[in-house]
Amino acid sequence: MFARTVQQFCEITRSRISGDLSSEAMINDAVIDSRQAKIHTLFFALRGSRTHGIHFAGDARAQGAIVVTDEQAARRYDGPLIIAAEPTRALQQLAEFNRGQSDSLVIGVTGSVGKTTTRRLLASVLSSVHCGIQSPSNYNNELGVPLSVLRIQDDTEFAIIEMGARHPGDISGLCRIALPEFAVVTRITRSHLTSFDSVDAIAATKRELIEFLDSSGTAFLNADDRHVLAMADSAAGQVITYGRSPNADRQFDIVDVSNTRLVIQMGHNEFSTQICGEHHASSLAASIAVAQELGLTPDDIQLGLHEFEPAPGRTVLRTIGGVEVIDDTYNANPASVRAAIVLLANWRTRGRRILVLGDMLDLGGQAEKLHFAVGAVISRTEINHTVAYGLHAADVVKGFLSNGGSLSRISVFDSESTLLSMLDCLVDSGDALLVKGSRGMAMERIVSGLRRSSEPDLRRAA
Repeated sequence: MFARTVQQFCEITRSRISGDLSSEAMINDAVIDSRQAKIHTLFFALRGSRTHGIHFAGDARAQGAIVVTDEQAARRYDGPLIIAAEPTRALQQLAEFNRGQSDSLVIGVTGSVGKTTTRRLLASVLSSVHCGIQSPSNYNNELGVPLSVLRIQDDTEFAIIEMGARHPGDISGLCRIALPEFAVVTRITRSHLTSFDSVDAIAATKRELIEFLDSSGTAFLNADDRHVLAMADSAAGQVITYGRSPNADRQFDIVDVSNTRLVIQMGHNEFSTQICGEHHASSLAASIAVAQELGLTPDDIQLGLHEFEPAPGRTVLRTIGGVEVIDDTYNANPASVRAAIVLLANWRTRGRRILVLGDMLDLGGQAEKLHFAVGAVISRTEINHTVAYGLHAADVVKGFLSNGGSLSRISVFDSESTLLSMLDCLVDSGDALLVKGSRGMAMERIVSGLRRSSEPDLRRAA
């Protein structure tokens, strides 16, 4: 963040000082989590789903931060602070101002699946030559995007901003904060169906990123996804397509896939990285396409790919008690679950392949049908045993058994402790175990429960 005084912040956001707070105090960071507060930091005390951030204002101030909150919450805090009419909007306005001070290249990344892996691959590649930032963790909403944009500083040459959406218009709003000049769209599939009633509605919202670009912008579109490819009609500037399709501008082929390595060929060059599953090939190709457009050489690109590291919970391979555990617990939707099933079914192992699958959430009225379909897919694979967990576990079982799956190859549990006890008996050294489920299922607790007393060997994969 470009350093500003408290007075400048108040002018940018039309906020005001309350109490004994110097208008000349410097600020160079902003947070919404009091645990991240420090000196010269603005702590935005926002209303949450369970509590209000004002309850943590004292902790933030004790760390040297300056508190920003709304008029009503300010009455519950006895200390100097900044009062904003709408603190969330004030955070966004500060980010917009910060963006306006920089000429760094901003790259927006969106899609139903593959956003985070694409973002991280692209950041690794570009960092081999340029200095830049990327959205931390899953900072891709109305709070995460401004916090990401505020990481842009004097020496930032590129900023890769992940953009998510739960409602129509969300992406447009994020674009007005980040002002992207490049846009990458990964894939469109069924997700957040409680907010979007169709895949077409999801595509229309993701299209907002392309519609935002002006004639100087460049859109990178997945040629293997018809919904994404159709967005070319909305682009005012250059369009570069990538994919396995022979019609793609940057066409690629998969050369080799192993448990933890993926090699693709694009043009006359091969590129490889440590990653689990060929379903990540599209993300790899997207990152290469952007890098090529920016003039990076094949050697530059490969150097960056060597530095790629996985995002937590996204097909990270751990060895726990002799078992290869593929931690894919961060989130789940029908497309990503199918990709995980293929990954496990093709896993090279001397033991058995075991799937622990939690519910896919946020699917609205289609949840039963989509879980049934997942069970049907599993039944046609060589996965030795599936453990279904959650309210829709029975739907998975129905789909599995209705399509020829054997009852001996599937189990159902509604208790985390019982599930873990069963896994302790079921899984042997040499087996491969993949754990997946939606964020709300907290499937990472299953992985944690599998850990032995010694730390697991964490290997690079994503």
